[in-house]
Amino acid sequence: MQFAVVIAEGPNSVEVPCRIFSDLAKAEAFCDELLKDAEKSKEEDGIRYYYQDEISDNIAEVMFTNYYGGCGECYAFTLKLVNENEKFVGFDLD
Repeated sequence: MQFAVVIAEGPNSVEVPCRIFSDLAKAEAFCDELLKDAEKSKEEDGIRYYYQDEISDNIAEVMFTNYYGGCGECYAFTLKLVNENEKFVGFDLD
C-alpha cells in the first residue's frame, strides 16, 4: 500500500512528516493551494515546495499541531509516495 506524504524540511537535514494523503493527486492539490507562494519543482523522489524565507504563520498553523522555528525555521516541503513500513525521513541534528 502506498501513501502520499508531505515532509517538512528544516536546517541540519531535519525532515518531519506532517500530512498523509491516500493518493498523490489529492496531496498535490492540497499543497498547490496552501503553498502557492513557494517555488515548486519536480525532484527525483517527489515534488518540492521551497521558500526563500521562513514559512508564514498560516502555513505553520495548517501543517503542524504546534510550531516553533527557534534555532531554524521550516523552509521547504517535499511531497512523495511511500510504501507501508518503509523508512522515508532522515534525522540529523548536527
